[in-house]
Amino acid sequence: MDPETNGLPRAAAAGSVPHFFILAYGVGVRVESAAAGLLADLKEDFAHFAAASGHDRDIRITARLQPPDLALLKGARRLVKTGKCSVFRTAAGARAVHYPEGLVCEYDYAREAGTLSSEDPALLREIAYLLILSRLGEKLDLKGLHRIHAMAAEFEGDGFLVTAPVSGGKTTLLAELALDPAFTPLANDTPLVDSRGDIHPFPLRVALAAGSPLLARFPAGALRPFERRHYPRKYLLAAAGLSGNVPGRTRCSKLFLLKKRAGPPHIKKIGRPRAALELLISLVIGSGVPQIAEYFLRTELSDLPAKLCILLGRLGAALALLRNCGAFCFYVSPEPELNARALKLFLSRKRTASAAPAGPGTCP
Repeated sequence: MDPETNGLPRAAAAGSVPHFFILAYGVGVRVESAAAGLLADLKEDFAHFAAASGHDRDIRITARLQPPDLALLKGARRLVKTGKCSVFRTAAGARAVHYPEGLVCEYDYAREAGTLSSEDPALLREIAYLLILSRLGEKLDLKGLHRIHAMAAEFEGDGFLVTAPVSGGKTTLLAELALDPAFTPLANDTPLVDSRGDIHPFPLRVALAAGSPLLARFPAGALRPFERRHYPRKYLLAAAGLSGNVPGRTRCSKLFLLKKRAGPPHIKKIGRPRAALELLISLVIGSGVPQIAEYFLRTELSDLPAKLCILLGRLGAALALLRNCGAFCFYVSPEPELNARALKLFLSRKRTASAAPAGPGTCP
């Protein structure tokens, strides 16, 4: 390793490679690439967390639009092979991940530095985005801020979470709520929850499916196509496209489990066991959260304390939500406007009931 550059190419160490900085709750990421279009897209994805400068301790991601560096795999030991990728431990002790579509990523955990190479700009963009989310998410986990697969919003000062499977209707509901000034979107897909059960906003770009009725709501210039390996194309809207006013930490008072049905919208209270199961899946396990197993899971015993810390932290956050939140099943209709109206009416009634003074002879 060159001590003058900390193992980085001299051009990168000198700061000549185009780059931008992310700063999310004290965790910094430097993203650099000579591919201007790629860099602009990634910068837009994380626009809410844009920072003017970074630090030496930042996570460092370099994306190179060039043939994948297959030489990294020479002499490397294969750790695992799946249908989506193969994971290796290189001779230098770093991790190398090979994607059969034509990309190689080398990640050095000791330096928190990753380099991706591919001739396919769409593939390079997709994996770079996921790698940033994986490493940023783990660092936030270790700071006590845990991602949950849910939509989050605030209604007149009170926060709430809405969980649903992938493509379960969270984005459609949030986009409809965003039209009402009484609601403030906090996160479209992975808000953060702390040990007190409070929500911390995590607004990223919003992904809309091709054919979504929401596409017609925004000018064509506001949407960017996003090609993915194993899924249909989506169109991306900047987080500010839903709300430019994002508050800070918000108390979470309600948890909704979203279910689709043909009839009118309906909200029904559910018991703690069902809510606990949902939090186990969406928060503790993190199903649907872009943890990206090929980077999050490691074989070194030295990584076990960190993963145990993360597990205990997620359990603590889930228990706090169970203590603090009423839990409900929200059966949504095919009509987004009706769903938003039903939710607002429900929240307004709950708010009025909680604010009403106790009558004579009743408990306060």
